[in-house]
Formats: sequence, structure tokens, C-alpha cells
Amino acid sequence: MIFIYTKFIRKEKNPGKVYLEMKTFQTSSGWGYEIYANDSIYIHQENIPAIEGKKSFETKEDASIIGNVALEKLKKGKIPMINIKDLDSCHIKR
Repeated sequence: MIFIYTKFIRKEKNPGKVYLEMKTFQTSSGWGYEIYANDSIYIHQENIPAIEGKKSFETKEDASIIGNVALEKLKKGKIPMINIKDLDSCHIKR
């Protein structure tokens, strides 16, 4: 006689709770970032925000730094707008 025991684990999400995550990605000219809310893209940023023109971040690290600044603003309930002051305080080359 063979007895097979299986246990199913169901992952339940908390109603009203938003799960946020930031990921970097490579573009044709550098790096960008995306912020996900509950596994859906909420922000897709290919270019350095707050500057004129379309210029990607030069490094993955720069994209990650500014992506995390935007993420922290969201977590605090603020608008995740990046400005020149944010770029300068993080020493992002523009």
C-alpha cells in the first residue's frame, strides 16, 4: 500500500495592502528602472527623470539608486517624482 501526503500552501495577499518592488533593466543606451505594485508595472522609467531630453542612466547602480528614491517616496505616501535635487544629492551624472 502506498500513501501519498501532499500539503498545499496558499499564499494569501492582505486586502488593501500594496506590495512594492523596484527592478532595474537594461535599455539600448544604458539603464532604467521599473516599480511594481502587486506584481504589475506601476512606473516604467527608461530615461533620467527631471532633465531635458532622453538620456538613460549610465550605470545599473545609478538607475537602482534613483529607483529606490522613487520607491521610498511611494512607501511614505508621497508622489514619486524625481527632481534635480534628488539627482544631485545622489551624485547621478546627467
